[in-house]
Amino acid sequence: MIVSYDSIGPRRIKIILKERPHMTLEINVFKGQEIFPHVHNLIDMRLTTFCEFPYLYVGDKETELPYAKEYALNSQGLLVVATKDGHLAGMLSGMPLNSPSPYLKHWCKRLKKQDMDIERSFYAGELIITPHFQKGRCLLLLPH
Repeated sequence: MIVSYDSIGPRRIKIILKERPHMTLEINVFKGQEIFPHVHNLIDMRLTTFCEFPYLYVGDKETELPYAKEYALNSQGLLVVATKDGHLAGMLSGMPLNSPSPYLKHWCKRLKKQDMDIERSFYAGELIITPHFQKGRCLLLLPH
């Protein structure tokens, strides 16, 4: 598979598959406070995806909001958004594992006990791909 990309701005690229140019994706990377405008999209994707098998999670926007905001409140929080023709294809969220997030404290303690260097580790919160881009198509969102 031959992949090329064009830089279309700071932290923005367009991925083009030579064999399938119709599958061109635009990838945008947001850090820290740049994430705030996208928090509700992340919440919607989490609720839509995680209510399905195998997760069967039942949540609501009010419960999800503090968690999703953690990425934007962290200066090194990360949100990668993939779109195709303006439609959301997938999202990846994360932050350094040593972040002061209350959601990570429990895991940091456990990993420190196992001698893991959390100062050099990154928490990848979610990689969510919309159903249309699943089943073989999601490989476009993953690095090769």
